Amino acid sequence: MMENLIIALQIMLKGMVGIFVVIAILTLIVMLMGKIAGPAKKEDEQS
Repeated sequence: MMENLIIALQIMLKGMVGIFVVIAILTLIVMLMGKIAGPAKKEDEQS
């Protein structure tokens, strides 16, 4: 019984680490895209 719990916790840990890594990679990609594209130019909003 205890062995099954330990195996389940190991699988859960791998899944959580995987999710964290994917979120970190996506964050870095978005930051790099922002640096490459530069700040958005705003049109003059005179009405």
